[in-house]
Amino acid sequence: MVVDFTVLPIPSIDLSEIKNFLETTFNASPNPTKDLFKVSRSAITSIVLYDATGKEIYKRHFAEIDQADINLSGFRTGIYFAKVGNDYGFKTIKIIKN
Repeated sequence: MVVDFTVLPIPSIDLSEIKNFLETTFNASPNPTKDLFKVSRSAITSIVLYDATGKEIYKRHFAEIDQADINLSGFRTGIYFAKVGNDYGFKTIKIIKN
């Protein structure tokens, strides 16, 4: 009986990219909000807003901006989730609209 031990290549992992993703933080303020809230930090490339049922209600892409203003005046009072992305990944922020 011959056993073949083939060594498979291990993909290289850039630890700086993992560190950048882990350090990715987005600030949303004011939260709770009545109308307008701002998302800031970390070269924002996209924002997708979902209602409490998970329905996508807003979507916007950017060319790496540091702040985005989102107007919720046309939306009902309640809880929303903003999925904010940059080149390192996405984070979800809970937004409360009064």
